[in-house]
Amino acid sequence: MTANQADFTHLEAWHNYYPREFTGLDEEWFANRNRWLQANGFTVMAFVPGDGERRGPVFAGLPTLEKQRYMHPLAAMIEMKRLAVTHVFIGDPELKATTLAQIEAYTQQNILEIHAMLSAQAPNYFDRVLHQRADVARDVVRIVEGRLLLQNKIAAINTISRNHGAITLDNHRSGRYEGELELIKCSLPADPSVNVIGQIVPADLDLLNFIDANQAIQIVNVESETYNG
Repeated sequence: MTANQADFTHLEAWHNYYPREFTGLDEEWFANRNRWLQANGFTVMAFVPGDGERRGPVFAGLPTLEKQRYMHPLAAMIEMKRLAVTHVFIGDPELKATTLAQIEAYTQQNILEIHAMLSAQAPNYFDRVLHQRADVARDVVRIVEGRLLLQNKIAAINTISRNHGAITLDNHRSGRYEGELELIKCSLPADPSVNVIGQIVPADLDLLNFIDANQAIQIVNVESETYNG
């Protein structure tokens, strides 16, 4: 095409979607191909799965990347952007209403909504938008506002093991870290200075690894028996 003086900036490169399990693309190959395409002026398109009704007859999602076959659609979309994809499409015919609301909040307001079940010990500031720190930790998401919003001494309660997706609050035993609020990205042992005050719902755990520096976060408290995620 270059020999015919084609203008690649007017061309789009579309990746396929792969209904059959284990046939989706390899992430490293995909990323390398996308970098080459973008370097040559192509706009790159790819697909992520939905999480509502899935297309038959296989009913195993319609992703471009195999690793994303059962991933949260918003997490998959964010990852696609990191892999040099210009435009992302939902392959499956339907999204859950909660997922659609999350995508709208992220794309229109840059707010990452995360659903969680909070305990009675959770502070009363979860109705506001919070933020990840500018320096991103490996194992936890550290919330900027946690210690800033500390008002009263925090007793040591529920200092149990911190499972993947736990929401924690440092108690008075943490000294100057009292009030530290964290979202746990991997399972961590119990710490007598850290209270577990909530748990992110299983469907939203994928989002934890895609919270960038300074990302706005809205933790939405849900009831397990009414949540439709």
